Amino acid sequence: MWTINELCTMNQIGISGQLCMGMFLGILTFLDLMYRKIPVWIILGGGSIVSILWLVQGKVSGSLVLGGIGVGAVFLLISYLTREAFGYADSLLIIIFGISLGVWNLMQLLTYAFLLSAVFAMIQMVRTSFSRKTAYPFIPFLAVAYAGVMFL
Repeated sequence: MWTINELCTMNQIGISGQLCMGMFLGILTFLDLMYRKIPVWIILGGGSIVSILWLVQGKVSGSLVLGGIGVGAVFLLISYLTREAFGYADSLLIIIFGISLGVWNLMQLLTYAFLLSAVFAMIQMVRTSFSRKTAYPFIPFLAVAYAGVMFL
């Protein structure tokens, strides 16, 4: 768990960076839930802004950022190998988180997001005709995990 001090500077670019990331995640969540497609330019635009903020104000060491990018690259490979069963937008967003949070905070965030996703899937399997082949958007789980860590 993060300490209060770490939460205040979690993405290492301060409150303005957290608000920007929150708005960005809100837009992505809406698009993912409504259309199940996210234009690449939105992800790349948001990623560019996060990268610029990190370069200007970031305090995450370069090795932690490279580790976070590496984790995102593994997810990009998974997206490619599974023919987008795990979407490219999800993987690109993980790279953006890797840049802003560093590898260890990214791993903690992914753990929460995957846990939320698994609980959602279990509830849906009990309540509906949800099967293991059913697809659902993952970005909302990333957004909830990020918001939960920021505000709790």
